[in-house]
Amino acid sequence: MTMLSTSHPLQYIAEVLTQMATTLRDFEMQESAQLLDKAKADIDHKLAEKVRRGTLERQ
Repeated sequence: MTMLSTSHPLQYIAEVLTQMATTLRDFEMQESAQLLDKAKADIDHKLAEKVRRGTLERQ
């Protein structure tokens, strides 16, 4: 899988967490999926802070 050059590495991780949470829900592992949702929310929050400060680095 290739990343776009304008994507921050944390954006890639957040997307993977979403996919993993979906898979866990398919296997009826709701609590584990919720933990991954929380981790993704933390990443989204951190990225939003970087954008607000204008420090989101382009990779």
